[in-house]
Amino acid sequence: MSKLYREPVEAREDGCGRPAAFRWRGRWYKVESVALVRPGIYNTWEPDRWRVFTRDGGVFELARDKDKKWMLWRVWD
Repeated sequence: MSKLYREPVEAREDGCGRPAAFRWRGRWYKVESVALVRPGIYNTWEPDRWRVFTRDGGVFELARDKDKKWMLWRVWD
């Protein structure tokens, strides 16, 4: 099950532009792996999205809009 948030986050990218870490609600999360990438190339209004797994076992979906601003899109329990 997942919950939508769509809240702005601060994110750090790796050398390829993928999320490497992000800060949500005052806490930093280190991205361990990226499982899914959904580029927003088909709809210019839709952001690029990454499903990421963090070191502490969390599963999140992060999005980056065309202005390079990051948001936490979704959290899985």
